[in-house]
Amino acid sequence: MKPEIVVVKISLKKPIIEFGHWLITKMDHSGLLLYLIRHPEKIEILSGTRPVGLEVNLPTSIVDDIYRGRKRMKIDLIFKKGDNYYLVEVVDQKTPSSRDKQKMKEYVRRFKENWRETRVFPIIVCPEESPQQALLSLLCDKNVGVK
Repeated sequence: MKPEIVVVKISLKKPIIEFGHWLITKMDHSGLLLYLIRHPEKIEILSGTRPVGLEVNLPTSIVDDIYRGRKRMKIDLIFKKGDNYYLVEVVDQKTPSSRDKQKMKEYVRRFKENWRETRVFPIIVCPEESPQQALLSLLCDKNVGVK
């Protein structure tokens, strides 16, 4: 049975409050990777997990060398809880494309080939809005300060 890909949308408001708008706009994936490492509980399924990998190369087979080549497939984040692994891929658009979903299926396949005895849960994270839209929304809300 193949695991269903969970798609989660996260607002960029809290990452902007935590890291500042300028830094969020300069980070890959609008800072969601760093934010999720610090706050995995923001995705319900990740509550109680611990981060174990960032930008992890996935070998094509168990005998394949893992090296830092740019053309290698890399999963954005890996979290672990017990014997379960959670593969997290962050995309920049509001809805994952079919290509993003296909890539995630390939990540799961490769991960399972190399770590057979584990359960793998794939998650794709999308921003709810652009960093500019999130900042504007925060500025319009008088109860929240922005760095």
